[in-house]
Amino acid sequence: MPIGCPTLYWNLDANLSINKPNTIEMPALVYHRTISDQQGFHLIKDVPLIGQDFLDEAIFTKNLTKDEKLLKSELKEYESYPNNEEAFKIIEKNGLFHSSFQSWFDYIGTRDFIVGPRLHGCICALIQGIPAVMFARDLRVREIADFFNIPCINYDKLTKKKGIQQIFDEADFTKFNETYKVRYNNYVKFLAENGLNSNLDVTSLISDLIYTNQDVRNMNYILNKDIQDIKLQLNDFKHALQTADALYKGLGKIPFAKKLGKN
Repeated sequence: MPIGCPTLYWNLDANLSINKPNTIEMPALVYHRTISDQQGFHLIKDVPLIGQDFLDEAIFTKNLTKDEKLLKSELKEYESYPNNEEAFKIIEKNGLFHSSFQSWFDYIGTRDFIVGPRLHGCICALIQGIPAVMFARDLRVREIADFFNIPCINYDKLTKKKGIQQIFDEADFTKFNETYKVRYNNYVKFLAENGLNSNLDVTSLISDLIYTNQDVRNMNYILNKDIQDIKLQLNDFKHALQTADALYKGLGKIPFAKKLGKN
């Protein structure tokens, strides 16, 4: 049974709901270096950029200057971006890198809207009740966004967005709010069926698994794909048997093979 990313249940609240405010005043972007490339570069200019891992730390801070190999590798990545010099200036001005998980978590909690390609940066906002829109830089982000119905924009669509405000205006969390209760329920059920205890809220849950229409479509797709794969394997096996049979019958017509058979 698919359960999604367990981090999304970290708040222990089965009734988590994102209530979108009318306006935003303190947005931030959870940063990954790929956003400094052409597709989303215009979105990083006037918003705080939150670094997240050691790769960001190498660029956002002076903490890792002694790791010359790492720094050289990261700088080489940025050199391939057409706006790399401007990106460094923007990071120097707007970049933030927190030295601990708690300070990172707390800072995101002070924002009223989060966007960006960092999966767990967006999740950090959502579990604190803050609207977040993911930028899908890879299949992992896209799959989690689809599974929970989190608003998400593929990288190749970012050029069509004028700015953070437009992304906020277009974001709709209705489906997320509906889906989250289903995913939470199934996760608690999954833990119980596997004999795992937890501190998750179970007061408003039902005992049965819940499947959305999309879940059923996905399961049918996977099942049909498995059936097709089995059919292809059977056809390959059938073809191999036919080839082997033809070779066996053909050997009887070769004088040399007949001679070997007599010996």
